[in-house]
Amino acid sequence: QRYVAAFNAGDAEAAAATYTLDATHTYALGVTHRGRVEIARGLRELLAGPMKGARISISSLGIRRLAPAIAVEEEAFTVEGLAAPDGQPLPPVRGLCLAVHQQSDQQWLAAAVQCMVPPPSQGSQ
Repeated sequence: QRYVAAFNAGDAEAAAATYTLDATHTYALGVTHRGRVEIARGLRELLAGPMKGARISISSLGIRRLAPAIAVEEEAFTVEGLAAPDGQPLPPVRGLCLAVHQQSDQQWLAAAVQCMVPPPSQGSQ
């Protein structure tokens, strides 16, 4: 949960440090950042702009080991504390991510993350 702590502290560099050097992260809106440097830049922009002051929580839904140093994780996330451009609070955003993790030097780093926000279910409209 180093990513969550760093994101919630507004620390883009620490959040990006949880990725491999050549990682990719595709966000729910379809934007993809390639490499730790670009992921850090994107996080800096998000945390200083539309997600300033937002808080994220991530729950693991399951992890499968594909090889001794490779694992796939299904996650659910919630982002709270978002505001519209006029400052009005927005409802929490809930979504899912699929992450491929790679073990390196006794720590697990994200190698590829793809997130999405499912459309509202018929029953919630």
